[in-house]
Amino acid sequence: MKKIINIFVALFALATFACCGEKGPELSPTHNLMLGSWHLVEWFGNEADQNFKPVEDNTLQNPVDMIDVWIRFNANGTFDLFQKGMPNIYYSHYAGTCKVEAELLSGVYEDGKDFGATYSVKLSEDNNTLTLTNINSTDDVCVYERMDIPSKVIDGVRASSTRGEEGDSIKRFL
Repeated sequence: MKKIINIFVALFALATFACCGEKGPELSPTHNLMLGSWHLVEWFGNEADQNFKPVEDNTLQNPVDMIDVWIRFNANGTFDLFQKGMPNIYYSHYAGTCKVEAELLSGVYEDGKDFGATYSVKLSEDNNTLTLTNINSTDDVCVYERMDIPSKVIDGVRASSTRGEEGDSIKRFL
């Protein structure tokens, strides 16, 4: 009988630990609505892909003319940012943590660098359009549409050098 009780106690303890998976932070209602993947469609009032030019010979005329940005907001309070351009012709991947408080988005990259700005957040009524406006520069408005990130974007990420020099020269989109 004592053996059976010990087995039940051990099973109960195991079940308790199994149910205690790592949970992310409590997200605001707006942050919860932002969960998922987004593609930049408008920046500074212009269509984002209007200036996106495929470069066949791997050279850039003007690095700012080439931009493609994808963001995924995750339920555990993290984000993944995939960007092409500024100045690279391949996708770079950045990750970190972010939060939305009082309709303001802020975040920190994995290497400890803060977002370049804090952004006011506005979602469309159907929650399929996300508008982020830099609170310090109201001309800096980014409009995203909800969309799955294509595998060619994720597969197109090029790793930065092991010493990080390359990563330091790239302007991060957020």
